[in-house]
Amino acid sequence: VKVVQYQTADSQEKVLAFYKKAMGQFGDVLECKGRRAVGSPTVTSEGLKCGEAGDHNVRVNGMPDKRSLTLLAGSKHHQHIVAFGKRDGGTSFSLIDLRLPESVHKGFRTD
Repeated sequence: VKVVQYQTADSQEKVLAFYKKAMGQFGDVLECKGRRAVGSPTVTSEGLKCGEAGDHNVRVNGMPDKRSLTLLAGSKHHQHIVAFGKRDGGTSFSLIDLRLPESVHKGFRTD
């Protein structure tokens, strides 16, 4: 797991638009509100769905709660995530590079 956190005076909409475009290099980009997709696509070509990062008992500090906005790209095993937080007068967000072993998707628990 690699995580960096940022804060900016820019609006969430501006940051969202920038990262939606930038994450296109990793394939389809999902916009998620909690565990549900906003708009389309709803699944990446690699099979990643909204809520995947919170499945399989994998927990990452800084990951959003069930109501937060995230962008996802990649596959179930290598996820690129932008997680948005709240900040007065701007936007806070985390960039997360999450790599999961194959065993996580075959019933192995990672606590």
